[in-house]
Amino acid sequence: MNQARRYRWLEIAHELGAEQLRIDAGGREQTLDDIFDIVVAGYQDIISRAQPLGVEIIIENHWGPTNHPDAIQRLLAAVPGLGLLFDSYNWPKGTHEQAWRECVPYAKLTHFKTFSFDAEGNEPEWDLPRLIGLLQAADYQGAWGIESTPYDGDEIGAAHKSIALLKRVLE
Repeated sequence: MNQARRYRWLEIAHELGAEQLRIDAGGREQTLDDIFDIVVAGYQDIISRAQPLGVEIIIENHWGPTNHPDAIQRLLAAVPGLGLLFDSYNWPKGTHEQAWRECVPYAKLTHFKTFSFDAEGNEPEWDLPRLIGLLQAADYQGAWGIESTPYDGDEIGAAHKSIALLKRVLE
């Protein structure tokens, strides 16, 4: 069933001219060890179908067995051609520094999570300018994606503030 879904989403991505397609590893209740061989085989299969179509397959450090930096690095090492949608926030508590340091070089796309802003327009929970600098130092060439999840519920306002923060740091 999951294989058929992957194939259909790949067809859709190709029809739309998408350059990348995010496919998560699944397994919310399992550890990566529990499903490693199945996940690797699944990614190898979809990547072999995607490459001739010019579509890069990426995984996000999203949830379940693939949100820990060690698991992401292990999976990326085992699956040539798999890219990372690097989410600034989706790491287990206490692993953000490790993740930023070790996983930034794999980033092909980003999600910058923002929750609130101080008077200067910075996100006080995360040193996003530092993360942007780490990505630039790693020669990141992908899109600078924003995932606005504000505490106050004003997603549009927070998206505008996130864009302003990103532009200010990149200039």
